[in-house]
Amino acid sequence: NSNPCHDHDGRHKKTEGQQPDQQPLSQQFQVKQGKIYAIQTPYTDKKGRFGVYNGQVNDSLVPHGIGTMEYDNGTVKVGEWKNGRYRRKNNDGDDRSGARSRS
Repeated sequence: NSNPCHDHDGRHKKTEGQQPDQQPLSQQFQVKQGKIYAIQTPYTDKKGRFGVYNGQVNDSLVPHGIGTMEYDNGTVKVGEWKNGRYRRKNNDGDDRSGARSRS
């Protein structure tokens, strides 16, 4: 059974917060325009919460850039990530720039 989501012992692969430097990219990652993207990649965040991540990752294969995390508990976080940490975006309809239109 050669499932790319399982290691050689048949166990489910988990993408932890940090990866070995020499890990080859699998079918769960693609490089587009010089950026690495995770595709339906299992990920455990720095607080130990498990989920599936889709989006940009850094060279250590942790969420970094625009992406979506769907946690096992049903929580979904969409937006910008930096080194594995979620950073809420201000352009989701909540304008905090201080500029207001007057009508």
